[in-house]
Amino acid sequence: MPRVAVAALVAVAFVVALLGARWRAWLEPTPEDTPPTSVIGPAALFATALPDLEGKLQPIGRWQGRVVVLNFWATWCAPCRREIPAFMRVRRKYAVKGVEFVGIAVDTAKNVSAYVREMGLDYPILVSDDAGMILANRAGDTSEGLPYTVILDRDGRIRTAHLGPYTEDVLEQRLLALLDDAQQHLPKSE
Repeated sequence: MPRVAVAALVAVAFVVALLGARWRAWLEPTPEDTPPTSVIGPAALFATALPDLEGKLQPIGRWQGRVVVLNFWATWCAPCRREIPAFMRVRRKYAVKGVEFVGIAVDTAKNVSAYVREMGLDYPILVSDDAGMILANRAGDTSEGLPYTVILDRDGRIRTAHLGPYTEDVLEQRLLALLDDAQQHLPKSE
């Protein structure tokens, strides 16, 4: 085998080894989430506004008081598309408990609108370009990978952050833990 071919194979193997853990996170997510390392507080997060599918600015604060699953995604992202049906099922199951899903599509409005119609997405979708990735970065996504999901408590604090697709059961575990925690802090009735 020529030296150039051997050197190329070694270089490819080296790159695969370096990126292996990052790619595995997208392909086979672990049940552990990353600790929230956001640099954005609840007030700034709630004040952030992005356009909806009609182009009207919607502040994230619109959902204050609910547990919010804030998902950064794109139509061209296969892992993003795979987790959306689970998000819709979990949303329907937990909406009565004050849970809302909000998708922030890092894509064009045209692509997102077509995909929303095709999939029948039933939760709020905001559309962004670089602003969505900047917000994701401020919410702890320093790798700039998609999908990236943060779960906010009712006060807008980021309680968990997850890079890669969520499985339905892990997402439900995170929500139940947060809802149980919130229930424990409610005033006791006499």
